[in-house]
Amino acid sequence: MARPPRGSSARSAAESESSWYLLSEGGSEGPFSLAELQERWRRGELASNARLWTEGLPNTHEAADLMGSAEGAPRLTLIPALGPPHPIARFERRVWAGALDLGLSSVCVFFAVLITTLTRAFITNTAAPSPGLALAAGALAQLLYFAVFESRLGATPGKRLMGLRVATDTGRRLRFAAACARHLGRVCSSAALGGGYVPAWRDAEGLAVHDRLTRTRVESTS
Repeated sequence: MARPPRGSSARSAAESESSWYLLSEGGSEGPFSLAELQERWRRGELASNARLWTEGLPNTHEAADLMGSAEGAPRLTLIPALGPPHPIARFERRVWAGALDLGLSSVCVFFAVLITTLTRAFITNTAAPSPGLALAAGALAQLLYFAVFESRLGATPGKRLMGLRVATDTGRRLRFAAACARHLGRVCSSAALGGGYVPAWRDAEGLAVHDRLTRTRVESTS
């Protein structure tokens, strides 16, 4: 999709009679005309943080911003593009992606621990391992694996292989700090005997506990 000119792109798209799509938990609803969305907004049937997208815009936008544009006071802000909205990922695909990422991140952890141990042995001239240092190096390696991939590319290698991506609940790409917080939440969800993932399996919204706490979502792109 070609990126529209900066500045007037959001305004022209909002003022046109484009076909708009509303992201719901079951997928994308639409198309709707701008007039239909305005009417739903006036009746209070459209949440202010509902995500909307139309051809010509590189990102999804919140309904509150779009309705402001429709009334002559555009407040749209261009954000890192993740493309059109996608439905929430199925739980079993998240499980497979998690298994792949566990294996790949374990390789990173192994080399991080190995390098740290060899460096310590060289500096201190002792072969005695340091469990605390090794644990810290492994934890940092795993944190960087998830945080860097999810903030820079929108998905870890495991998620990419399974056709998934991670986004905020408004469709934005995660910032690095948010990706770090999401990983820490993921660790807590796993540490509780996997209990933090139960809502993603049982609830219609398909969100794990750490998804809700960090206001993120795992979406299916294929």
